[in-house]
Amino acid sequence: MVHDLLHGDIVMAFHDNALAIPAVIIGFAAWLNWTISRWRGRPAPARPAWLSPVIIVILIAWTVVRNLPWAPFTAFRPPA
Repeated sequence: MVHDLLHGDIVMAFHDNALAIPAVIIGFAAWLNWTISRWRGRPAPARPAWLSPVIIVILIAWTVVRNLPWAPFTAFRPPA
């Protein structure tokens, strides 16, 4: 996915790992928010207590769904 992004092939990067594209965007936005807050002398934004369990559940569900052997879930697999 990173290789495809670096070469400007967004569609193929999304096909390689559809969950990672939004995760990278959200992660970058969170990092930027934290950086700007610290630069302005404000305390870092608080992370909600429910965030970590939700992320873990999403990652486990994605791993299971991506590896199911029948359609339409086989479309989530990267090309061999």
